[in-house]
Amino acid sequence: MLSGTISNTIEQAAGLSFVDLSDNAFSGTIPVELYLLDSLEYMYLSINQFTGSISSFIGEMKQVRELGLGNNNLSGSIPFEFGNLENMSEYIEKCFLCSFYQLSRWTHFYFPCNITPTAYFSINENGLSGEIPSSIDLLGKLKTLDLSNNFFHGKISEKLYSLTNLEFLMLSSNQLTGTISSQMNKLEKLFEFHADDNFIDGTIPKEIKEMNICKSKCNLSFSVSFICVKA
Repeated sequence: MLSGTISNTIEQAAGLSFVDLSDNAFSGTIPVELYLLDSLEYMYLSINQFTGSISSFIGEMKQVRELGLGNNNLSGSIPFEFGNLENMSEYIEKCFLCSFYQLSRWTHFYFPCNITPTAYFSINENGLSGEIPSSIDLLGKLKTLDLSNNFFHGKISEKLYSLTNLEFLMLSSNQLTGTISSQMNKLEKLFEFHADDNFIDGTIPKEIKEMNICKSKCNLSFSVSFICVKA
């Protein structure tokens, strides 16, 4: 297991396209120089001890396709510049990312194959707060979004419902309020949704219960979680 901090000399690795430092004991803040590696396409820093906030320089990661920052000690809010991650909306051709929840941690397995993978963003299990940024709607082809186990507050942003390619949406264990909007029925590709352990009230709108993908095989409950299974 590796430990210590990421040196700002990482900027010298100008042609780096893939960084996976997950499941170690790295600490300190994520250096700005890492966000400025303009060839970086995949960055996985999950399951470490990183602290501090997510820099607004995250918006400079124009080439990044997948970003995993879950299971750290990050705090602060998600910068508005997060919406600049244009390539996170595009598909990857040669690598399939399978993520599953095991022992309260996201574990990643990689398989060489020709399957079109998930456009993926995870910052679960940190200390992040604030509202879900309105710029989230710029990530139009995002398929997996995991913001669970943080301190996000406010209503579930209506901007989320414009992400019509979403298949997995995890918002559990935050401080979100309000109700579940009927606008969620726009997410016709949604397989799994979790927003339990928040301060959400009201009832589940009938429009959600009538979503095409959930008509026959959907576990829907007032705990505001449901899992839809492909027929």
